[in-house]
Amino acid sequence: MRLTFLPLVLASCWPASPRESGSGPPFPEEELPALLLAMSDFKTDEAGSPVLQPARTELLRFHEDRLQSTSFRDQHSTVFHKAIFWRGGVLTIGGDGARVVHWSSADGAMEPHVLFEARFGGEHDRIRDLELGDVTGDGLEEIVIATHDQGIIGVGQESEAGWSWTELGRRPRTFVHEIELGDLDGDGVLEIYATPSEPNRSTGEAQPGGVERWLFREQVFVREPLVSWTQTHAKEILIADLGDGPWLFAVKEGVSDAGGGLSVPVQVVRLDLDEKGWTEHPVATLYGERQSRFLVAGDLEGSGTPSLVATGMKTGVWRIDRRGDTFIPRQIDSGSGGFEQAALIADLDQDGRSELYVMSEAPGKPRVLHRYDWGDGSMRRRRIFEIEGAGIVWGLDAGTFPGL
Repeated sequence: MRLTFLPLVLASCWPASPRESGSGPPFPEEELPALLLAMSDFKTDEAGSPVLQPARTELLRFHEDRLQSTSFRDQHSTVFHKAIFWRGGVLTIGGDGARVVHWSSADGAMEPHVLFEARFGGEHDRIRDLELGDVTGDGLEEIVIATHDQGIIGVGQESEAGWSWTELGRRPRTFVHEIELGDLDGDGVLEIYATPSEPNRSTGEAQPGGVERWLFREQVFVREPLVSWTQTHAKEILIADLGDGPWLFAVKEGVSDAGGGLSVPVQVVRLDLDEKGWTEHPVATLYGERQSRFLVAGDLEGSGTPSLVATGMKTGVWRIDRRGDTFIPRQIDSGSGGFEQAALIADLDQDGRSELYVMSEAPGKPRVLHRYDWGDGSMRRRRIFEIEGAGIVWGLDAGTFPGL
């Protein structure tokens, strides 16, 4: 099935106004290490209700000990759920309205090029996640998206005529929170892994959901359910190679008891395929935690051994290290928190040892981006950027970007 397009909306360039921290000479124009923050902002109306503002991306460029920040917005969306560096520019996914946009810099502005825009017909028109990779085995990169409300997986393929999109798995009242791409069956073609569930509940209780994958077989995509849960779901999955091939991890949301308390905290599990089918193997329990939306992997010590890092809404930042067949979780920062608490592991300073970046968002306080560095047996935290006003940072990405 092909996704239905809306008429293309011609958006004007968004003027870029870089802001620099500290004093010194002007920032160089060449490409510098950079971070992207995908955001939504809120303002309060006269009745005290939050009002969503146009979707916002914050671009942070780093030079020595200084930072340059630049914002740009999409006037046709109210949230960027993801923003990544792509083809010399920035690729964003929007919510309410649902748009995939490639932004390129031109004459001091960010110019948008709409690759996809649609109405899905449910309560929300929201693209929740995006991944890039060859999922058809044709040797070309596809754009894979997931939506809220209609449970759609969309695969975009590029040709000389532009982008065409194939719709998979439309299911009313279904949210797909996360997708991952990985070749776990070893056939040389990436599979699509997804986390469909019932819609989010306003009470905060975990809804039923599970994990599925889509395989490209004989020129069509075939759906394969992996696991399903009746009392919980996963908003986060991760495919990571911890030294002996890729593994699939899922983060199961906490389960409430009859009184609204927490009966089962967040659990990180590994999903393996064996002769009995897909089975769960416990990895870590985040004690006292109800919600975890980020699980990332990277080498924090420069030892060649990757670690897992999970963020919890109330319990802060957790590091999970593998020791043979077991995993050892430890809380490394109980003072961080937030509804989303986006995290990223990247070596921006190119010293051979990755840093951890986490967006802490305490209610009523500025959103704070922290950098964590490993040293002397612990993680040292440093505040590197603040964002005033209410809102949520939904994702982080690392790369390089030239001056505007």
